[in-house]
Amino acid sequence: MHTAFALYHLYESGRVRHALKTLALETRTLLGALLSPNQVIADVKAMRAMQLEADRIEATQPARAAVLRHRAACMGR
Repeated sequence: MHTAFALYHLYESGRVRHALKTLALETRTLLGALLSPNQVIADVKAMRAMQLEADRIEATQPARAAVLRHRAACMGR
């Protein structure tokens, strides 16, 4: 009974609850990637294309290049 009580108090801690939620989210993301590898590959290709386009236009359109880099960084979230 002591163990269950201790676990309950640990779960009531905000840090532990946050850690468990983060673990669940990471697990879900990993399973999603394992179940759909073609989607991951497509996302990586799109991110790479955005990065290359950003590199190409950096000198003439720095603001647009920054937007492309930001969008590439946010893909897959």
